[in-house]
Parts: sequence; C-alpha cells; structure tokens
Amino acid sequence: MIIKENVDIKTELGKLLNNHSNELGKVPYPTDETEEYSFAVYENDELVGGLIAKYKFHEFYIHSLAVDPSQRGTGIGKQLMEFAEQKAKTLNTNHILLTTFNYQGENFYPKLGYTEVGRIPNYPEPGVDKIYFLKKLT
Repeated sequence: MIIKENVDIKTELGKLLNNHSNELGKVPYPTDETEEYSFAVYENDELVGGLIAKYKFHEFYIHSLAVDPSQRGTGIGKQLMEFAEQKAKTLNTNHILLTTFNYQGENFYPKLGYTEVGRIPNYPEPGVDKIYFLKKLT
C-alpha cells in the first residue's frame, strides 16, 4: 500500500462513505457541491459590512461576518444575519450553524436567537475560546 497526497478523491471517498452509511441504514454522505452566498453593505461605494455563508447537505453555515468598527452598533450586523436567515429558509434548511471566538460576538449571536452548543476552551491559544452557535429555523 502507498499513501498519496493532494489527490482528488472526493467522488470516490463519497462512494465509500455512502456504502458505510447504507450498511448502517443512515443518511447518505453529502456528495453535492458547496454553494457560497455573500451579502454586502456599502456606504458611498465603500464596504462597511459583509457576510459569507456556505450551504451544503441541508446545512447553512455562517463562515464570516464583519462590520467596520465605525459602523458597529448601527444594526448592520443584525441586518446581514437576517438576510442570511432568509436565504437559509429559501433553501429549506432547518438550522444555521456558526463558530466564533469569545472576543468576537460571543454576546451578539444569542441576541439574535442563537444558542451556544459547544465550546473549546483555550483554542486556538490560551485565553481564547472557540464557540459553536446554532439557530433552529423551524
């Protein structure tokens, strides 16, 4: 046996995973491509806030959200999250997942109805926690 690096095995690996899922009577492995969505807010042709989300296998994931420091507290972040939620609903997903760190929005997401579902303390460095949030849409 040999191990190869950087080989495109997505389709073949998906088949192996689906065979295993079928044997167990479980949901098949997602072989569809990831779709990416973005929403941007401009003021005077300058980006002041934006959100990037990814959708795959009925999961809508907020990848990135950022608002210019001079615009924070004006509702831009909330508005971007609402746009993302509407998009997720049109895709018939029943939840949105996101990750953040304890220094970026730990208190923001619960105000929008998100529930903390996991936390990795001291990751990626001491004093920083990675936090997982979930919002059910149905």
